[in-house]
Amino acid sequence: MLHALATKVVDTAYGYKFGPVLFKPTLANGDQSFRTTREGAISYFVGVDPAYPNDKGFAIQVWVDVEHKNAAIYLDGSTGTSVGNVIITNKDGSVTTVEKTWTFMKCPDNQVHIMGHHSSLPFAPAKPVITEAEVLEMQQRWGNALVAISDVYEADGYDAAKALATEVVDTAYGYQFGPVLFKPTLASGDQTFRVTRDGAISYFVGGNPEYPSDKGFAIQGWKHVEMENAAIYMDGSTGTSVGLVKITNKDGSVTTVEKTWTFQKCKDGKVHIMGHHSSVPFKPAKPIITESEVLDMQKKWGDALVAISTEYAKNGFDAAKALATEVVDSAYGYKFGPVLFKPTLASGDQSFRVTREGAIAYFVGGDPAYPNDKGFAIQGWVDVEHKNAAIYLDGSTGTSVGNVIIKNKDGSVTTVEKTWTFMKCPDNQVHIMGHHSSLPYAPSTDGQPAKKKSKRDRLAKLFGIAK
Repeated sequence: MLHALATKVVDTAYGYKFGPVLFKPTLANGDQSFRTTREGAISYFVGVDPAYPNDKGFAIQVWVDVEHKNAAIYLDGSTGTSVGNVIITNKDGSVTTVEKTWTFMKCPDNQVHIMGHHSSLPFAPAKPVITEAEVLEMQQRWGNALVAISDVYEADGYDAAKALATEVVDTAYGYQFGPVLFKPTLASGDQTFRVTRDGAISYFVGGNPEYPSDKGFAIQGWKHVEMENAAIYMDGSTGTSVGLVKITNKDGSVTTVEKTWTFQKCKDGKVHIMGHHSSVPFKPAKPIITESEVLDMQKKWGDALVAISTEYAKNGFDAAKALATEVVDSAYGYKFGPVLFKPTLASGDQSFRVTREGAIAYFVGGDPAYPNDKGFAIQGWVDVEHKNAAIYLDGSTGTSVGNVIIKNKDGSVTTVEKTWTFMKCPDNQVHIMGHHSSLPYAPSTDGQPAKKKSKRDRLAKLFGIAK
Protein backbone atom coordinates (compact mmCIF):
# COMPACT_ATOMS: atom_id res chain seq x y z
CA MET A 1 0.00 0.00 0.00
CA LEU A 2 2.83 2.41 0.89
CA HIS A 3 4.61 1.59 -2.33
CA ALA A 4 1.43 2.25 -4.31
CA LEU A 5 0.90 5.62 -2.61
CA ALA A 6 4.51 6.68 -3.12
CA THR A 7 4.29 5.65 -6.77
CA LYS A 8 1.19 7.78 -7.24
CA VAL A 9 2.87 10.78 -5.57
CA VAL A 10 5.97 10.46 -7.74
CA ASP A 11 3.89 10.05 -10.90
CA THR A 12 1.76 13.11 -10.21
CA ALA A 13 4.17 15.48 -8.41
CA TYR A 14 7.34 14.78 -10.37
CA GLY A 15 7.65 15.13 -14.15
CA TYR A 16 9.43 11.90 -15.02
CA LYS A 17 6.94 11.30 -17.87
CA PHE A 18 8.30 14.41 -19.58
CA GLY A 19 12.02 13.72 -19.11
CA PRO A 20 14.67 13.18 -16.45
CA VAL A 21 14.03 14.94 -13.17
CA LEU A 22 17.11 16.54 -11.60
CA PHE A 23 16.55 14.96 -8.16
CA LYS A 24 19.33 14.89 -5.57
CA PRO A 25 17.82 13.48 -2.34
CA THR A 26 19.27 14.47 1.04
CA LEU A 27 20.45 11.02 2.11
CA ALA A 28 21.46 9.55 -1.26
CA ASN A 29 25.16 9.20 -1.94
CA GLY A 30 27.80 7.51 -4.02
CA ASP A 31 26.86 6.44 -7.52
CA GLN A 32 23.19 6.58 -6.50
CA SER A 33 23.27 10.22 -5.36
CA PHE A 34 21.14 11.42 -8.28
CA ARG A 35 17.69 9.93 -8.90
CA THR A 36 16.88 11.00 -12.43
CA THR A 37 14.54 8.08 -13.00
CA ARG A 38 11.08 7.34 -11.61
CA GLU A 39 12.25 4.05 -10.01
CA GLY A 40 15.08 5.79 -8.22
CA ALA A 41 12.71 8.38 -6.76
CA ILE A 42 10.16 5.79 -5.58
CA SER A 43 12.93 3.74 -3.95
CA TYR A 44 14.27 6.76 -2.08
CA PHE A 45 10.86 7.50 -0.56
CA VAL A 46 9.83 3.96 0.48
CA GLY A 47 12.90 1.74 0.05
CA VAL A 48 12.51 -2.03 -0.66
CA ASP A 49 14.04 -1.84 -4.15
CA PRO A 50 17.05 -4.20 -4.30
CA ALA A 51 18.55 -2.00 -6.98
CA TYR A 52 18.96 0.67 -4.29
CA PRO A 53 20.11 -1.32 -1.23
CA ASN A 54 20.98 1.71 0.92
CA ASP A 55 17.52 3.29 0.77
CA LYS A 56 15.71 3.12 4.12
CA GLY A 57 12.56 4.89 2.93
CA PHE A 58 12.80 8.58 3.76
CA ALA A 59 9.05 9.12 3.52
CA ILE A 60 8.15 6.33 5.95
CA GLN A 61 10.00 7.70 8.97
CA VAL A 62 6.72 8.92 10.48
CA TRP A 63 6.91 12.62 9.74
CA VAL A 64 4.02 14.61 11.19
CA ASP A 65 4.61 18.16 9.95
CA VAL A 66 6.43 19.99 7.15
CA GLU A 67 7.13 23.73 7.02
CA HIS A 68 8.65 25.63 4.09
CA LYS A 69 10.73 28.75 4.62
CA ASN A 70 11.64 30.09 1.19
CA ALA A 71 14.56 32.45 0.90
CA ALA A 72 13.47 33.43 -2.63
CA ILE A 73 11.41 32.31 -5.62
CA TYR A 74 12.45 33.06 -9.19
CA LEU A 75 9.90 32.81 -12.01
CA ASP A 76 10.73 32.59 -15.70
CA GLY A 77 7.90 31.73 -18.08
CA SER A 78 6.83 28.16 -17.42
CA THR A 79 9.51 27.65 -14.78
CA GLY A 80 9.62 28.62 -11.14
CA THR A 81 12.62 28.02 -8.92
CA SER A 82 12.72 28.33 -5.14
CA VAL A 83 15.46 28.08 -2.56
CA GLY A 84 15.12 27.87 1.21
CA ASN A 85 14.74 25.62 4.22
CA VAL A 86 12.26 22.84 4.76
CA ILE A 87 11.62 22.00 8.42
CA ILE A 88 10.27 18.51 9.04
CA THR A 89 8.96 17.35 12.45
CA ASN A 90 8.95 13.70 13.45
CA LYS A 91 6.44 11.95 15.70
CA ASP A 92 9.09 11.80 18.44
CA GLY A 93 9.25 15.60 18.45
CA SER A 94 12.63 15.87 16.77
CA VAL A 95 13.00 18.45 14.00
CA THR A 96 15.13 18.09 10.87
CA THR A 97 16.06 21.09 8.75
CA VAL A 98 17.19 20.62 5.15
CA GLU A 99 18.15 23.10 2.46
CA LYS A 100 16.25 22.71 -0.82
CA THR A 101 16.34 24.13 -4.29
CA TRP A 102 13.25 23.23 -6.32
CA THR A 103 12.51 23.71 -10.01
CA PHE A 104 8.82 23.59 -10.85
CA MET A 105 7.56 23.60 -14.44
CA LYS A 106 4.12 23.91 -16.03
CA CYS A 107 4.40 20.96 -18.38
CA PRO A 108 2.56 20.00 -21.63
CA ASP A 109 -0.33 18.57 -19.57
CA ASN A 110 -0.81 22.11 -18.22
CA GLN A 111 0.01 20.83 -14.72
CA VAL A 112 2.89 21.95 -12.51
CA HIS A 113 5.48 19.24 -11.89
CA ILE A 114 8.78 19.05 -10.05
CA MET A 115 11.60 18.90 -12.61
CA GLY A 116 14.46 19.73 -10.25
CA HIS A 117 14.84 18.89 -6.54
CA HIS A 118 18.16 19.30 -4.76
CA SER A 119 18.12 18.64 -1.01
CA SER A 120 21.04 18.75 1.42
CA LEU A 121 21.80 19.08 5.10
CA PRO A 122 22.99 22.53 6.21
CA PHE A 123 26.71 23.05 5.93
CA ALA A 124 28.49 22.71 9.29
CA PRO A 125 31.90 24.38 9.31
CA ALA A 126 34.58 21.99 10.48
CA LYS A 127 35.59 22.66 14.05
CA PRO A 128 39.22 23.54 14.53
CA VAL A 129 41.25 20.47 15.43
CA ILE A 130 43.29 20.42 18.62
CA THR A 131 46.54 18.48 18.74
CA GLU A 132 48.19 16.57 21.56
CA ALA A 133 51.10 18.97 21.39
CA GLU A 134 48.70 21.85 22.09
CA VAL A 135 47.28 19.99 25.09
CA LEU A 136 50.76 19.41 26.51
CA GLU A 137 51.72 23.01 25.85
CA MET A 138 48.61 24.28 27.66
CA GLN A 139 49.37 22.08 30.67
CA GLN A 140 52.90 23.45 30.77
CA ARG A 141 51.64 27.02 30.54
CA TRP A 142 49.25 26.40 33.44
CA GLY A 143 52.09 25.06 35.58
CA ASN A 144 54.36 27.95 34.66
CA ALA A 145 51.59 30.41 35.50
CA LEU A 146 51.07 28.86 38.94
CA VAL A 147 54.77 29.29 39.75
CA ALA A 148 54.78 32.82 38.31
CA ILE A 149 51.86 33.93 40.50
CA SER A 150 53.65 32.61 43.60
CA ASP A 151 56.86 34.39 42.58
CA VAL A 152 55.08 37.70 41.93
CA TYR A 153 53.29 37.44 45.27
CA GLU A 154 56.59 37.04 47.12
CA ALA A 155 58.37 39.75 45.12
CA ASP A 156 55.65 42.39 44.65
CA GLY A 157 52.76 41.57 46.98
CA TYR A 158 49.10 40.67 46.74
CA ASP A 159 47.84 43.25 44.23
CA ALA A 160 50.46 42.31 41.66
CA ALA A 161 49.72 38.61 42.16
CA LYS A 162 45.99 39.20 41.74
CA ALA A 163 46.56 41.17 38.51
CA LEU A 164 48.63 38.32 37.10
CA ALA A 165 46.13 35.68 38.23
CA THR A 166 43.32 37.64 36.54
CA GLU A 167 45.31 37.74 33.30
CA VAL A 168 45.98 33.99 33.55
CA VAL A 169 42.31 33.15 34.15
CA ASP A 170 41.22 35.38 31.26
CA THR A 171 43.69 33.84 28.80
CA ALA A 172 44.03 30.22 29.94
CA TYR A 173 40.40 29.52 30.89
CA GLY A 174 37.47 29.91 28.50
CA TYR A 175 35.01 31.83 30.67
CA GLN A 176 34.36 34.27 27.80
CA PHE A 177 32.84 31.38 25.85
CA GLY A 178 30.68 29.88 28.60
CA PRO A 179 30.86 28.33 32.04
CA VAL A 180 34.09 26.50 32.76
CA LEU A 181 33.64 23.19 34.58
CA PHE A 182 36.20 23.97 37.30
CA LYS A 183 36.37 21.90 40.50
CA PRO A 184 39.42 23.10 42.46
CA THR A 185 41.23 20.79 44.84
CA LEU A 186 40.51 22.71 48.04
CA ALA A 187 37.05 24.10 47.31
CA SER A 188 34.13 22.60 49.21
CA GLY A 189 30.51 23.04 50.25
CA ASP A 190 28.29 25.24 48.14
CA GLN A 191 31.40 26.85 46.62
CA THR A 192 32.92 23.58 45.39
CA PHE A 193 32.44 24.37 41.72
CA ARG A 194 33.87 27.57 40.24
CA VAL A 195 31.98 27.95 36.98
CA THR A 196 32.45 31.73 36.91
CA ARG A 197 35.53 33.86 36.31
CA ASP A 198 35.28 35.54 39.71
CA GLY A 199 35.18 32.19 41.48
CA ALA A 200 38.32 31.03 39.68
CA ILE A 201 40.29 34.20 40.43
CA SER A 202 39.28 34.01 44.09
CA TYR A 203 40.45 30.41 44.36
CA PHE A 204 43.88 31.27 43.02
CA VAL A 205 44.58 34.41 45.10
CA GLY A 206 41.81 34.71 47.71
CA GLY A 207 40.83 38.11 49.04
CA ASN A 208 37.22 37.95 47.82
CA PRO A 209 34.64 38.27 50.62
CA GLU A 210 32.22 36.29 48.48
CA TYR A 211 34.54 33.29 48.91
CA PRO A 212 35.66 33.57 52.54
CA SER A 213 37.30 30.12 52.66
CA ASP A 214 39.74 30.80 49.82
CA LYS A 215 43.32 31.20 51.03
CA GLY A 216 44.83 31.70 47.59
CA PHE A 217 46.09 28.42 46.19
CA ALA A 218 48.46 30.10 43.73
CA ILE A 219 50.25 32.25 46.32
CA GLN A 220 51.53 29.43 48.52
CA GLY A 221 55.13 29.52 47.35
CA TRP A 222 55.06 26.99 44.51
CA LYS A 223 58.34 26.56 42.66
CA HIS A 224 57.87 23.68 40.22
CA VAL A 225 55.01 21.82 38.52
CA GLU A 226 55.32 18.43 36.84
CA MET A 227 52.58 16.74 34.80
CA GLU A 228 52.26 12.95 34.62
CA ASN A 229 49.47 12.19 32.18
CA ALA A 230 47.85 8.78 32.34
CA ALA A 231 46.14 9.33 28.98
CA ILE A 232 45.03 12.04 26.56
CA TYR A 233 41.89 11.64 24.45
CA MET A 234 41.46 13.80 21.35
CA ASP A 235 38.14 14.46 19.63
CA GLY A 236 38.03 17.24 17.07
CA SER A 237 38.37 20.58 18.81
CA THR A 238 38.54 18.99 22.27
CA GLY A 239 41.37 17.28 24.12
CA THR A 240 40.88 15.67 27.52
CA SER A 241 43.68 14.50 29.80
CA VAL A 242 43.75 12.63 33.08
CA GLY A 243 46.72 12.11 35.37
CA LEU A 244 48.80 13.40 38.24
CA VAL A 245 50.18 16.88 38.80
CA LYS A 246 53.08 17.15 41.25
CA ILE A 247 53.68 20.59 42.69
CA THR A 248 56.86 21.41 44.63
CA ASN A 249 56.82 24.12 47.27
CA LYS A 250 59.67 26.43 48.25
CA ASP A 251 60.06 24.42 51.46
CA GLY A 252 60.78 21.31 49.38
CA SER A 253 57.50 19.55 50.08
CA VAL A 254 55.68 17.97 47.15
CA THR A 255 51.90 17.93 46.74
CA THR A 256 50.35 15.42 44.35
CA VAL A 257 46.86 15.99 42.96
CA GLU A 258 44.75 14.10 40.44
CA LYS A 259 43.48 16.19 37.52
CA THR A 260 41.14 15.78 34.61
CA TRP A 261 41.42 18.64 32.14
CA THR A 262 39.28 19.45 29.11
CA PHE A 263 41.00 21.73 26.62
CA GLN A 264 39.16 23.19 23.63
CA LYS A 265 40.23 25.13 20.59
CA CYS A 266 37.60 27.86 20.81
CA LYS A 267 36.10 30.40 18.44
CA ASP A 268 39.14 32.62 18.74
CA GLY A 269 41.28 29.80 17.35
CA LYS A 270 43.12 29.43 20.67
CA VAL A 271 43.20 26.60 23.17
CA HIS A 272 41.41 27.27 26.46
CA ILE A 273 40.63 25.24 29.56
CA MET A 274 36.90 24.42 29.57
CA GLY A 275 37.02 21.70 32.22
CA HIS A 276 39.36 21.33 35.20
CA HIS A 277 38.66 18.80 37.98
CA SER A 278 41.31 18.50 40.68
CA SER A 279 41.26 16.27 43.75
CA VAL A 280 43.57 14.80 46.36
CA PRO A 281 44.31 11.10 45.81
CA PHE A 282 41.84 8.75 47.44
CA LYS A 283 43.03 7.10 50.63
CA PRO A 284 41.03 4.07 51.74
CA ALA A 285 39.73 4.51 55.25
CA LYS A 286 41.76 2.56 57.77
CA PRO A 287 39.78 -0.15 59.51
CA ILE A 288 38.58 0.86 62.96
CA ILE A 289 39.61 -1.15 65.98
CA THR A 290 37.21 -1.46 68.92
CA GLU A 291 37.82 -1.84 72.63
CA SER A 292 36.19 -5.26 72.56
CA GLU A 293 38.72 -6.34 69.93
CA VAL A 294 41.58 -5.13 72.13
CA LEU A 295 40.18 -7.08 75.11
CA ASP A 296 39.63 -10.15 72.93
CA MET A 297 43.23 -10.02 71.69
CA GLN A 298 44.56 -9.71 75.24
CA LYS A 299 42.53 -12.77 76.26
CA LYS A 300 43.78 -14.74 73.24
CA TRP A 301 47.38 -13.92 74.20
CA GLY A 302 46.80 -15.15 77.77
CA ASP A 303 45.05 -18.30 76.58
CA ALA A 304 47.89 -18.96 74.15
CA LEU A 305 50.50 -18.61 76.92
CA VAL A 306 48.68 -21.22 79.02
CA ALA A 307 48.20 -23.47 75.98
CA ILE A 308 51.92 -23.46 75.14
CA SER A 309 52.78 -24.41 78.74
CA THR A 310 50.21 -27.19 78.68
CA GLU A 311 51.44 -28.47 75.31
CA TYR A 312 55.01 -28.53 76.60
CA ALA A 313 54.03 -30.50 79.71
CA LYS A 314 52.03 -33.04 77.69
CA ASN A 315 53.89 -33.42 74.40
CA GLY A 316 57.34 -31.92 74.83
CA PHE A 317 59.43 -29.18 73.32
CA ASP A 318 58.79 -29.74 69.61
CA ALA A 319 55.03 -29.62 70.02
CA ALA A 320 55.28 -26.51 72.19
CA LYS A 321 57.55 -24.80 69.67
CA ALA A 322 55.13 -25.60 66.83
CA LEU A 323 52.27 -24.06 68.79
CA ALA A 324 54.35 -21.03 69.81
CA THR A 325 55.30 -20.46 66.17
CA GLU A 326 51.62 -20.56 65.20
CA VAL A 327 50.77 -18.10 67.98
CA VAL A 328 53.53 -15.66 67.00
CA ASP A 329 52.50 -15.83 63.33
CA SER A 330 48.83 -15.20 64.06
CA ALA A 331 48.90 -12.92 67.12
CA TYR A 332 51.90 -10.72 66.26
CA GLY A 333 52.17 -8.63 63.09
CA TYR A 334 55.68 -9.51 61.94
CA LYS A 335 54.41 -10.12 58.42
CA PHE A 336 53.54 -6.41 58.18
CA GLY A 337 56.75 -5.01 59.64
CA PRO A 338 58.90 -5.02 62.76
CA VAL A 339 56.99 -5.58 65.99
CA LEU A 340 58.11 -3.35 68.87
CA PHE A 341 58.48 -6.24 71.35
CA LYS A 342 60.40 -5.78 74.61
CA PRO A 343 59.96 -9.01 76.61
CA THR A 344 60.14 -8.97 80.40
CA LEU A 345 63.27 -11.07 80.77
CA ALA A 346 65.20 -10.07 77.67
CA SER A 347 68.29 -7.94 78.22
CA GLY A 348 71.50 -6.63 76.73
CA ASP A 349 71.76 -6.47 72.98
CA GLN A 350 68.85 -8.92 72.75
CA SER A 351 66.41 -6.82 74.80
CA PHE A 352 64.24 -5.98 71.79
CA ARG A 353 62.71 -8.74 69.68
CA VAL A 354 61.67 -6.97 66.52
CA THR A 355 61.89 -10.15 64.41
CA ARG A 356 59.72 -13.25 64.35
CA GLU A 357 62.64 -15.53 65.23
CA GLY A 358 63.49 -13.46 68.29
CA ALA A 359 59.91 -13.67 69.55
CA ILE A 360 59.68 -17.44 69.08
CA ALA A 361 63.00 -17.92 70.87
CA TYR A 362 61.80 -15.85 73.83
CA PHE A 363 58.65 -17.93 74.25
CA VAL A 364 60.16 -21.43 73.94
CA GLY A 365 63.96 -21.05 73.91
CA GLY A 366 66.09 -23.62 72.11
CA ASP A 367 67.55 -21.15 69.60
CA PRO A 368 71.37 -20.94 69.77
CA ALA A 369 71.15 -17.41 68.39
CA TYR A 370 69.44 -16.46 71.68
CA PRO A 371 71.42 -18.47 74.27
CA ASN A 372 69.90 -16.76 77.32
CA ASP A 373 66.29 -17.59 76.45
CA LYS A 374 64.86 -20.27 78.77
CA GLY A 375 61.39 -20.28 77.17
CA PHE A 376 59.06 -17.96 79.01
CA ALA A 377 55.94 -19.73 77.71
CA ILE A 378 56.94 -23.25 78.85
CA GLN A 379 57.24 -22.50 82.57
CA GLY A 380 53.98 -24.10 83.60
CA TRP A 381 51.57 -21.20 83.46
CA VAL A 382 47.94 -22.10 84.21
CA ASP A 383 46.08 -18.77 84.28
CA VAL A 384 46.45 -15.22 82.96
CA GLU A 385 44.47 -12.18 84.14
CA HIS A 386 44.57 -8.70 82.56
CA LYS A 387 43.98 -5.57 84.61
CA ASN A 388 44.02 -2.62 82.25
CA ALA A 389 44.68 0.83 83.65
CA ALA A 390 43.44 2.41 80.40
CA ILE A 391 42.86 1.69 76.75
CA TYR A 392 43.36 4.37 74.09
CA LEU A 393 41.79 3.92 70.65
CA ASP A 394 42.83 5.84 67.53
CA GLY A 395 41.48 4.63 64.21
CA SER A 396 43.04 1.27 63.42
CA THR A 397 45.22 1.29 66.55
CA GLY A 398 44.43 0.45 70.15
CA THR A 399 46.96 0.85 72.96
CA SER A 400 46.55 -0.49 76.48
CA VAL A 401 48.58 -0.18 79.66
CA GLY A 402 48.17 -2.17 82.86
CA ASN A 403 49.10 -5.26 84.82
CA VAL A 404 49.08 -8.84 83.66
CA ILE A 405 48.88 -11.36 86.49
CA ILE A 406 50.16 -14.81 85.60
CA LYS A 407 49.61 -17.85 87.85
CA ASN A 408 51.97 -20.81 87.80
CA LYS A 409 51.10 -24.46 88.37
CA ASP A 410 52.99 -24.29 91.66
CA GLY A 411 50.56 -21.61 92.85
CA SER A 412 52.99 -18.70 92.59
CA VAL A 413 51.76 -15.50 90.96
CA THR A 414 53.84 -13.15 88.83
CA THR A 415 52.71 -9.61 88.02
CA VAL A 416 54.19 -7.74 85.05
CA GLU A 417 53.47 -4.30 83.67
CA LYS A 418 52.57 -4.24 79.98
CA THR A 419 51.96 -1.68 77.30
CA TRP A 420 50.44 -3.23 74.19
CA THR A 421 49.80 -1.73 70.78
CA PHE A 422 47.18 -3.61 68.78
CA MET A 423 46.48 -2.77 65.15
CA LYS A 424 43.83 -3.82 62.66
CA CYS A 425 46.20 -4.61 59.79
CA PRO A 426 45.74 -4.87 56.00
CA ASP A 427 44.35 -8.40 56.42
CA ASN A 428 41.58 -6.81 58.54
CA GLN A 429 42.71 -8.85 61.54
CA VAL A 430 43.96 -7.48 64.85
CA HIS A 431 47.65 -8.10 65.50
CA ILE A 432 50.12 -7.08 68.20
CA MET A 433 52.49 -4.45 66.79
CA GLY A 434 53.88 -3.26 70.10
CA HIS A 435 54.46 -5.21 73.34
CA HIS A 436 56.53 -3.80 76.19
CA SER A 437 56.68 -5.89 79.35
CA SER A 438 58.57 -5.14 82.55
CA LEU A 439 58.71 -6.14 86.19
CA PRO A 440 57.15 -3.60 88.59
CA TYR A 441 59.53 -1.03 89.98
CA ALA A 442 60.47 -1.79 93.60
CA PRO A 443 61.63 1.32 95.51
CA SER A 444 64.02 1.01 98.47
CA THR A 445 62.39 0.75 101.89
CA ASP A 446 65.32 2.21 103.86
CA GLY A 447 65.73 5.49 102.02
CA GLN A 448 68.67 4.15 100.04
CA PRO A 449 68.52 3.32 96.37
CA ALA A 450 67.33 -0.21 95.85
CA LYS A 451 70.14 -2.64 95.24
CA LYS A 452 69.96 -3.81 91.70
CA LYS A 453 69.23 -7.50 91.61
CA SER A 454 71.20 -9.72 89.33
CA LYS A 455 69.55 -11.29 86.35
CA ARG A 456 69.87 -14.66 88.16
CA ASP A 457 68.06 -13.24 91.19
CA ARG A 458 65.20 -11.99 89.03
CA LEU A 459 64.92 -15.29 87.22
CA ALA A 460 65.09 -17.17 90.52
CA LYS A 461 62.20 -15.17 91.92
CA LEU A 462 60.13 -15.47 88.78
CA PHE A 463 60.67 -19.16 88.10
CA GLY A 464 61.42 -20.46 91.59
CA ILE A 465 65.00 -21.38 90.73
CA ALA A 466 67.25 -22.16 93.69
CA LYS A 467 70.10 -19.73 94.20
